Amino acid sequence: MDIDDISGGSVGYFWASHSKRINFRRRSESGYLKVNPTGQVEVQTLEESPFDSFGSADSPGIPKSIFASTPAGGALVVDIFRQTSNIRWGGAKASTHSFFAHALIMGVDDNAQDPRFSYFSTFVPGIQDWAGVRTIDEERKNDDAQRIQSVSLQVRSGAPQEVRLNASTKFELSWHWQVSGSADNRSIYAPVSLAVRSMRPKSYRELLSPLHRIQDLVCLALDGFVAADGGRAHLILDPDPRTSPTLWDGRLMAAPPGTTTPKSMTEIPLFSLGDLGGVDALRRWIKIYESHPRAVRPFVSRYRLGATSPEVQLMEVAAGMEYWVASHRRTTSWAKNKRIPLAIAERVGSPFGDWIGDLEKWDTAFWETYNAIKHEANYKPDRYMVSVMAQSGSLLLTAAILNRVAGNKGVSKRIFRSHRTRALGEEASGYVANFSPNPGRKKKKGR
Repeated sequence: MDIDDISGGSVGYFWASHSKRINFRRRSESGYLKVNPTGQVEVQTLEESPFDSFGSADSPGIPKSIFASTPAGGALVVDIFRQTSNIRWGGAKASTHSFFAHALIMGVDDNAQDPRFSYFSTFVPGIQDWAGVRTIDEERKNDDAQRIQSVSLQVRSGAPQEVRLNASTKFELSWHWQVSGSADNRSIYAPVSLAVRSMRPKSYRELLSPLHRIQDLVCLALDGFVAADGGRAHLILDPDPRTSPTLWDGRLMAAPPGTTTPKSMTEIPLFSLGDLGGVDALRRWIKIYESHPRAVRPFVSRYRLGATSPEVQLMEVAAGMEYWVASHRRTTSWAKNKRIPLAIAERVGSPFGDWIGDLEKWDTAFWETYNAIKHEANYKPDRYMVSVMAQSGSLLLTAAILNRVAGNKGVSKRIFRSHRTRALGEEASGYVANFSPNPGRKKKKGR
């Protein structure tokens, strides 16, 4: 059973659970299960006693999980975030309850009584260069005229690279491959596998959360939403993990509305996992993300929520900078500089300075634009240059945080010397070189 069996919709019987275990002795409800174009899972059940349910004070709220028995097999709906009801009296329309969720576990049966998990994996094609792993070795032989005479492919497995995220959970970066098709029509599928494994039972969201954080890092490196392509799940009551159920998570596997995908999956990424220090860096990335989300989200949220206006982007980046500096002011000397963008720029150092030009002029241009947008009702900015300043600030904040993840400034050198940032650097440095502060604007204290 996989997503193709459900995506078009399927009828079934459903058991909702508001506790840690699903009680299959309770009466099931008839309904319909499907995956929406946005990747969300939707369950719609029939309300057979609308008079009893109307105005009931005993409604337990959004269920923790829903088990579905469908013609294709058993499925478990988890990470439910919204519930609606449509109660009707008389007429031809039926009363219904609708539930919306982020995830679906397919191919389950009685092992779904306890909807807690010990393992998730997801497969991500196209990120071998970023991850620094390769499952396929290709060798071509040509004749004297450089015409291909033969091609040999070797697909191999290897030991996973592991890092412990906390006392009970570890992350695994590994190789996944499978070969299908007849002898004259072979198909090789060899994506990178990202997995989390826990020694104790965990809820769906608690265990899967690190994979969302790591996906954000991949999206940042490739500048677009990088979708996963399927996955596996282990329930704690799973009798045979080798036949583990199939995982569908809309946030991992479906591009959110308004987002873009990378222009090319073969283009050299902005930075690689090796630039950050390998798999050990993922633990540091997740820790910083969860400890300082207000500093990280300004440069990763566009891969989840889509692009915003230049003015909003600049304000979000500036707020992230203010938070990042304030969170370090008591413990570090670099954060005591009251010129906040300049404090971060000087911390990042020459990689950004060589890219942008005059750091002090850039600081003045960025902060003056930010304050004008925030406080001056009559300010009419050049939206293109606001976008350039917002993007330059976003890259600076990105470099500062990734330097922390890597423990050195090597990743910021990679970012500001990348072909991906060259055109922006030329635009931003040219604007800064010709920038003149507005003498009519009152400077804020400390600047």
